[in-house]
Amino acid sequence: MPRKKREINDALLSKGFEKRQGSKHELYIYVFEEKKTAIGTKLSRGSMNMDINDNLLYGFIKMQLKVTNRQLDDLIDCPMSAQDYEKHLRMRGLI
Repeated sequence: MPRKKREINDALLSKGFEKRQGSKHELYIYVFEEKKTAIGTKLSRGSMNMDINDNLLYGFIKMQLKVTNRQLDDLIDCPMSAQDYEKHLRMRGLI
């Protein structure tokens, strides 16, 4: 199901991502121990009420964030905490 950009923005910021303004997109970079990592994604600079479709969400964004479809839903809906996401990345050797 499509998600509002605001939902994704709020979830990423609460999980340790920093937001940067690019020329066409907003960039979200995961920060671990005060250092930027190679993990990140981008969203269009459009309205916070815009819908992010499933193809983008479960295609590119999930791959960029190194999660499964279910984990992405948990990341956005908040059953996955910032500590859980960090643990997931550690177990995969990504941080």
